[in-house]
Amino acid sequence: MQRVKNFTVNAFHYGSPPDDKHNLRLRLILLLTGLTCMIDGVFLAIVNMLYNKYYLLLFFVFVTLFGATTLYLSFKKVTRTCLFIIAHILLFILIVASLADKTTGDAFHSEFNYLIVLTVGASLVFRQEKIYLRIVFPLICFVSFLFLMMSGITFSHSELNLPKSFERSLYIFNMSFYSLILLLTTFVYRSDYSSQALLRKDLQAAINDNMLEIYYQPQVNKHREIIGVESLLRWKHRQRGYISPDVFIPIAEKYGMMITLGWWVMENSMKQISNWHHVPKLKDAVVSVNISPLQLLEVSFKNKVCELISRYQIPAGKLKFEITESTLIYDYNKIRDIILELNTYGIKWSIDDFGSGYSSLKLLLDIPVDDVKIDKSLIMSLEKSDSNIILIKTIIDLCKELGITPLAEGVENEVQYSILKDMGCEIFQGFHFSKPLPKKSLEAFLEHNL
Repeated sequence: MQRVKNFTVNAFHYGSPPDDKHNLRLRLILLLTGLTCMIDGVFLAIVNMLYNKYYLLLFFVFVTLFGATTLYLSFKKVTRTCLFIIAHILLFILIVASLADKTTGDAFHSEFNYLIVLTVGASLVFRQEKIYLRIVFPLICFVSFLFLMMSGITFSHSELNLPKSFERSLYIFNMSFYSLILLLTTFVYRSDYSSQALLRKDLQAAINDNMLEIYYQPQVNKHREIIGVESLLRWKHRQRGYISPDVFIPIAEKYGMMITLGWWVMENSMKQISNWHHVPKLKDAVVSVNISPLQLLEVSFKNKVCELISRYQIPAGKLKFEITESTLIYDYNKIRDIILELNTYGIKWSIDDFGSGYSSLKLLLDIPVDDVKIDKSLIMSLEKSDSNIILIKTIIDLCKELGITPLAEGVENEVQYSILKDMGCEIFQGFHFSKPLPKKSLEAFLEHNL
């Protein structure tokens, strides 16, 4: 008994949890199924009503109601049990419709062709299920198709047969409709409806249409004076509003858009440096731009940077590139040479997220780093962790010994600011001073607060 129970559990429960892509495709298949049953049911109910075939009329009214129910469920969260019931009712409907499709020789059977659509659809929809729905049910559908096609068996009672005078029209309708549904079913499962894929298309469109924005987060000294800003990419989706960088940056990395985004941010940041030359409180601010490893290792990286510096007339010391310490893992010698060469053009360099992982002290000796950004994960637990205080103090002291400016990232309150200032930290960035702001809001903020 226990073995039977275990088999039932294994055979009828999910083989793996359905993902967002699978759920969306399932909804589309249910939508297609509901519409098909409603159209076919209404059409054949009217035909059988005109020919006084009342048993078949009732049957196709049932088909129509089933279609309407399935259509409704396509907008709801469908349970596995509900899906199981829908599949078997649909199989029952198609077998009964095929048995009612009796021909006289002037046309061919056509209703059983829908069993092929059900076989294909079930194979696609249930591929994340266990053995029964994934293999056995599609096999039942296909065997039913073969049996009905080869045997030609139908109901013998004339009241249970579709109207003879309507056979040819029904054949044309069914074959056309069947082909369309099979095509749409295949199309649904060939298309990528994952949230990431949909966002990728929207992100590419945003890049092409210049719909991205740069926000600037101030960096202040111990006197709370703004000495620089960090350029941060923001994306306001037309329907979904602002999309978090934690969501769209991994998508850009996955689909190879980081280099394009990197150059877009760099060029627009340089353009802003030129525009701020006439803004008194920002004309001396250093603008920091994040550089991805892929962008940094581009063959033409140095030449492109120099061309942009020349085009926008960027003064030495006004532009800073931020790289994470993990970037140096990729090709340390090549990256070091790039940094050394661009340093001669007056570009400053910052090591971002220092203390979060790689943290090789050797890079602070070999590379002309202007500042080190202490990772915000260390800052967040500053008040609760003595070990973090010791680690941060060590980083700050080491930076000072090497002539590097320590910068605390992610400062959220006055307590953190006071502790860090007492440790000797020189530059601060975080929501305690200002959240990232668009260009005009930053200028207004400076006008009223500093």
